Amino acid sequence: EVAKLREELHVLASSVHRHETQLAGAEAAKIELWRATEVVQASVGDVTKRLEASIQAQIQEMASSYEARWGSFAELQAAVRAAEAALREVDQRTRRETSAA
Repeated sequence: EVAKLREELHVLASSVHRHETQLAGAEAAKIELWRATEVVQASVGDVTKRLEASIQAQIQEMASSYEARWGSFAELQAAVRAAEAALREVDQRTRRETSAA
């Protein structure tokens, strides 16, 4: 019976050792995964910053192109208001002439 218990103890100890090794491997893998995650997060942060800078540059370029072609927004608004006023004047004149005829 003692021999049988010794054999079972040996099997149990071997099993415990195997599980300890697997746990240590899993812990090492977890640490490596954590480090990889930190690297990816840093890379994503860098890419995001570069993308935002690129978008801002494109917006600025488009705004400059727009202003070069059409002038400032205030100038464009003034031109639109002047055109609307001219259209109203033409419309009113046409109505007066039509009613007088």
